[in-house]
Amino acid sequence: MKELLKKFSMVLALVAVFAFVACGPDKEDDNGKKDKVDPFAEIGTVILFEASTNVDFTGIDTVAALDGALASNQIAIYVDVSDSLYPLSNWDDHVPFLVGAFAGWVRSSDSKALAAWGFNPYGDDGNELSETTETDVYRIVIEFDLGDWDGDQVIGFKPANYLNTEAGKDAVTNNFWDNIGAPGGMDNYQFTVANDGGTLKVTAVEFGGSAPAGAKIVNNGKGVGWIVNGSVLDWVVQSAGLEAVLEAGTKIRVLWTDVPAAGELPEKGEVWDTFPQGAVITGNATWMHTDGESTWSPAMGKSVLVDQSKGLAAVTVTLAEDAPMGVAFKLANSVGWDKGEELNDHSGLLPSGISELTLKVKADFAIAAGE
Repeated sequence: MKELLKKFSMVLALVAVFAFVACGPDKEDDNGKKDKVDPFAEIGTVILFEASTNVDFTGIDTVAALDGALASNQIAIYVDVSDSLYPLSNWDDHVPFLVGAFAGWVRSSDSKALAAWGFNPYGDDGNELSETTETDVYRIVIEFDLGDWDGDQVIGFKPANYLNTEAGKDAVTNNFWDNIGAPGGMDNYQFTVANDGGTLKVTAVEFGGSAPAGAKIVNNGKGVGWIVNGSVLDWVVQSAGLEAVLEAGTKIRVLWTDVPAAGELPEKGEVWDTFPQGAVITGNATWMHTDGESTWSPAMGKSVLVDQSKGLAAVTVTLAEDAPMGVAFKLANSVGWDKGEELNDHSGLLPSGISELTLKVKADFAIAAGE
């Protein structure tokens, strides 16, 4: 009998060990809540912040054709945000405009001068875009005094928007770059304008140093069209116009795919030579940070689990309080900025009224040469 009990006890012990290995130990999210699921598994509703690869210029071509011939000193800029993550037609009170190198240019419709790398919503700047016959395709026709033309101009710019309320205008006036909704961490769009025998024409377009798939010259050089894929805007600005929030108790898992494999070291500024040691999330939301107060602070970012064999990284947070629906973030090095963090922000809008969700993104790292 004793021998039988002994064998039975050994079986129970083996079962217990197997259960521990199969299920894994209890894991805690960053708010200390127990969780037995794989920390890299998708949970709840899966939200993808992935850029579209749309290169359909039908909307831009339609609007450009309606413009017909422009004056010799005019060019047109067309911006199509219909395939961005959350097109402007989904929103109220948001006004799109261009911020860029527009010194000396005026808007043809009302002769208002465009501000150069600025914009005053209370002022008389001509940077705002106009709606067109095509939903989410915007345009502006600008002109330059040919008598003042002095060689080719390379014009860099970004699409932006502001919240057209008193509070929104004040925010732009008091802290321009944080509140204009321009996509952060992104190269400028660029196009070159030349004087071709007394007629201004667009001769080249580029983005990040190369010709982009989502841009083209239209109307025989009298215009340039840009398709904005991914997130055109900073969703802190966008979500400021919404009453809905992410409710306290919402469980969010941020999941990165395509994380650098063993032996690959991210590089931005400096090489992250201890990767993945010190991996954290940091962004525009306080729930991404250990002190519950900071934003955009790698030193205070919450730790991220990394499994290089799977190419995955993840962090799980249960919201301690209500939070804005608009988020922007990066996987970064807790040592600080320019220590190998992701090249560009991930940004978009999360749905309200969902108890669990996975925010899934593709990691955006540059790998150090020779690694």
